[in-house]
Amino acid sequence: MYPTEKEIHSGLLTLYKKEFQYRKNMQILNLVRISDGWENDVYSFTVEYEEATEQNREDLILRIYPGDDAVEKSAKEFNAMKQLHEIGYPVPRVYVLEQDVSYFGKPFVVMEKINGRLMGDIIVESPKEKQQELLTLFCKMFVDLHNLDWRPFVPDQSLYTK
Repeated sequence: MYPTEKEIHSGLLTLYKKEFQYRKNMQILNLVRISDGWENDVYSFTVEYEEATEQNREDLILRIYPGDDAVEKSAKEFNAMKQLHEIGYPVPRVYVLEQDVSYFGKPFVVMEKINGRLMGDIIVESPKEKQQELLTLFCKMFVDLHNLDWRPFVPDQSLYTK
């Protein structure tokens, strides 16, 4: 069973007040479920707060992980995205990995929201010459990703080496 929007809102506010106690006048706004299903449940939301007399606003994504392997999967995805971001690969910055299921009944990750359109939509709507350019860029990024040294991403390398 999915948490209700009210439960998600309340859980996020509780989490943010606990994790970021130095932020004042915290509010969770614009909570929208943007996908659900087999892999995970995804919500977008905005957090507004005051810090050192400045008003701040962050657009974020909440990914809730279902299943028996949710603890392991959420940790792997969080750590991989964190390391990819640190080396400059174009992935969202991750902020929170929470494996305490008391918030939503499942582990979750909070990350930066990157606004934009789906690549597939952009490619389909582009002129033929631009489509080729975009596909080439995508393939280059895919090759770059697969050429990365995998060892920093795997805590127990003995599982993958002989």
